[in-house]
Amino acid sequence: MKKINIFFIHSSHDVLILMSLFQEKYIDDADSKIFVFKTFDKNFNFLLSNFNNISYLKSNSLFDKINFFNLIKDEFNKAKLNYEINYYASDYLNFISNYIFRLSNINKHLMSHGTANYIDKNNCTHRHKYFYRKSNLLLYLFSRIIDRIYYRSKQFLILLFCFKIYDPFFLHISGHDRISFDFGYFYSLDNLCTKTKKDIKLKLPKTNLIELPKKDFILFLENIDSPSYRDPSIRKIISNKLNMINSDIIIHKPHLNLEGKKVKKLNTSKKIILVDPKIPAEFYIPHNREIYIIGCESSVLIYAKIINKNNKVICYDDLFDVADNYKKLYLKYSIEIIDVVKKRIV
Repeated sequence: MKKINIFFIHSSHDVLILMSLFQEKYIDDADSKIFVFKTFDKNFNFLLSNFNNISYLKSNSLFDKINFFNLIKDEFNKAKLNYEINYYASDYLNFISNYIFRLSNINKHLMSHGTANYIDKNNCTHRHKYFYRKSNLLLYLFSRIIDRIYYRSKQFLILLFCFKIYDPFFLHISGHDRISFDFGYFYSLDNLCTKTKKDIKLKLPKTNLIELPKKDFILFLENIDSPSYRDPSIRKIISNKLNMINSDIIIHKPHLNLEGKKVKKLNTSKKIILVDPKIPAEFYIPHNREIYIIGCESSVLIYAKIINKNNKVICYDDLFDVADNYKKLYLKYSIEIIDVVKKRIV
C-alpha cells in the first residue's frame, strides 16, 4: 500500500523537524501534504521551498479555522482507503491535531516541541515559571493555580466550540500521556519526557537560505518573557556581557511572541542586525564555525551545542529550579547558566 505523509505545521520549530526529516530521507515531497496553521507569509513560505503540496489558512477567523479542519479531515477521508496514512504534529492542544491523533488506522508521529519535551506534565506550561523564586514560594504556587485555570478554561472553550471533536486532557501539551505515539522525532533524547514507541534522534538541518555575516558575530535571543525584556537592570547585565565579547556584530533574534511588538534596543556600540521573528534561530548558527549564543531558556541554546560543541553558549535566566530535567540537559551540553536574580544590578 502506498504511503501518504500529512504534516500539521504550527510553528517554525515544526518546520525545522520537517526539514530534518526531508534531508535525512525519512520523507519525500511526492508523498507529503503540508497544512500550515497560519496565513500565507512569504518570509515563512520560503522555508518550505523543497515542498509543493502546501495549504495555508485563508485568515485567522474562527470560520476559516473550522474550514481548515474540514479540509484536513477530507484529505484523510480520501486517503484512508488507498494509503497508509502518517500524521505528523507537535502538540495535542490544538483542536485539529487533538481530533486527528485520535483517529484509528493511522501512524501517529510526534514532532519535537522544543523545551516542552524535556519538562514533565506538571511543569509543562511556561507562564508560572517566571514568578518562581525560592524566596517567594507562595507566589509561585498561586501563579501555578492561575496557570492551570487558564489552560483548563482554554480547553473548555474549545470543547464548547468543537463538542465531541475535542478531547480536553489537561496534561502535557504533546498529549503523550493521552496518545500512544508510534514515532517521536527529537534533536536530543537525553532527559526526554515525551516518550513514544520509537524515539528517533534527528540531525539539525543545514540550509543556505540565510546569508550570515562573514565576520564573527554574537547571536542574541530574546522573547517576551525573557528577564532581559522585563527588567532594565538585567538588560544592563547582558549588554555589559555583550560589549565584553570580541565581536563587532550582534544578530538580535526576537521570538515569534515579539512579532509586531517593540523590540528593545541593546545598549552597545556594536552593529546590531535585527532579524525576522518568524525565521528559526537555528538558521543563524553556522555549522562550520564557532560563535557566541546568549539568551534566556530556549531549546536553541541546546541546539547550538549540538550543531557545534565548541560554540560558547550562555543562558541568562531566573527559573531553572522549576524544570529540573531541562536544567540537567543544559549542564550535559556544558551551557553556562547565569542566575540573573543573584547578579541583578541595583
